Amino acid sequence: MGGTLFIDRRGARIARDAQALRISVPDAPPRRIPVTAVRRLVVRGSASIEVAALNLLWEEGVALLCLTGRRDRPAARIHGGPHADAAVRLAQYRLWHDGDTRLAWARELLAFRIAILEREARRILERRRGRRRSLSRLADATAKARRGLAAASTPDALRGVEGALAAAWFRILAELLPASLGFTTRRRRPPPDPVNALLSLGYTIATAEAATAAVRAGLDPAIGLLHGLAHGREALALDLVEPARPLVDGFVHDLFHGRRLEARHFSDDGKGGVLLGKAGRRIFYEAWEQEAARRVRGLVRVLAREGVRRLRNRPPDPILDQASDGDDIPF
Repeated sequence: MGGTLFIDRRGARIARDAQALRISVPDAPPRRIPVTAVRRLVVRGSASIEVAALNLLWEEGVALLCLTGRRDRPAARIHGGPHADAAVRLAQYRLWHDGDTRLAWARELLAFRIAILEREARRILERRRGRRRSLSRLADATAKARRGLAAASTPDALRGVEGALAAAWFRILAELLPASLGFTTRRRRPPPDPVNALLSLGYTIATAEAATAAVRAGLDPAIGLLHGLAHGREALALDLVEPARPLVDGFVHDLFHGRRLEARHFSDDGKGGVLLGKAGRRIFYEAWEQEAARRVRGLVRVLAREGVRRLRNRPPDPILDQASDGDDIPF
């Protein structure tokens, strides 16, 4: 199937043209894009989409993510048609009430995140000065996290372990990026520097991918393992995206390290935050689709399918065994 289509033009209109999308923008001829060439549609800002086009996306299982406001907050989402096997969701609801099994699965999910973080950090630090010191610090942090996972007896405790590891990792990442970017740690609301702004945008798109993977696998994205129930929150999507966050981190690092994006691509919003400009968004979208989308999408899809496999009492995916053994991970 195709890739992600980003629509980020003021006044853009999206309509249906048989089995295709017709994209119209001011002062330019319309574009006709076969729906089979699109896996996900991301629409930002003041664009509009016709009901017939929404129906086509639903019929063909194309996911839709609408980003609204100056900070690209996620608004409307369509994950495509629901999975036909409701028995999977019934098993998922039973799992929610089995606290011990749910905790064990959440522990494995975070262990997988640690393995991917270690692999991504080694890639980033290759040929970098001071890599031994950074790798040593990361090894200390991941060893502590693994001990914490083993000892944790509640989801809150697991989330505490994850938070501590993330904080340690961001301190290392901050030392690898230009000081002129002003990044010191993870801050979201508002993102005070370019790195945090890109991390937020990347996590938003990755979480939408995770929610779509959950729905397509037959799962309810609101019922998670690690993240608790909350009104309007897709807890399972937040769970599935945890192992993918290091991939987003590495992608953001590469954009800045390669100077494809710099501070000049961002502007001060006057409220303590920064915004990615139009030229920067174009660079980000194109790079995301070429470098990050396949890895993130493949990972959350495998994790969602693994959940279904276990709910059906089938053997685990060998990919997860590879991660626990420290072997190479194909993402």
